[in-house]
Amino acid sequence: MSVVAHLCGLTRNETRTVLASRPPEVRAAVEQARADGFALVEPDLPLGRLKPTRDAVERAVLATVVRGRPRELLFIRDHEGGILKVRETAILELWIAPREPVAATDPFVGIALALLGERTEPILGKELLRETRTRRSASVTDTAALAKALVRGWNDGLLDVMVR
Repeated sequence: MSVVAHLCGLTRNETRTVLASRPPEVRAAVEQARADGFALVEPDLPLGRLKPTRDAVERAVLATVVRGRPRELLFIRDHEGGILKVRETAILELWIAPREPVAATDPFVGIALALLGERTEPILGKELLRETRTRRSASVTDTAALAKALVRGWNDGLLDVMVR
């Protein structure tokens, strides 16, 4: 299963993933997938300061250009495709590892990201939350704030997120 499928709640669908690094590769992958009965699904995540388009293919092309690195495209069989809402708290069920330092304004999130930066191995998001709570008392909104920061860090290429 892919990270995008998990974050969008598409765990029961037949999926296909393709790694694309340039816009022509994105468009070619979309055409091949359509011919095979699959539709492109894009997560509803920010693309820097650009106003995102509602077309999944154009959004995938923009995301590939804006991020400047290869990215995984998710295709689903028997689904209309399109832009899907991301369940941010679902990231806490995945394994997370830092690539680069991530800044935080929220104190709870700052502690969690500092703990993440100290680790040499990936950590399950729920375990990161648990460890952070042992260092600082948590409020009801801290879980959502941490999940949002982790999704944003992954989206910006600062964190690696994995399904194991």
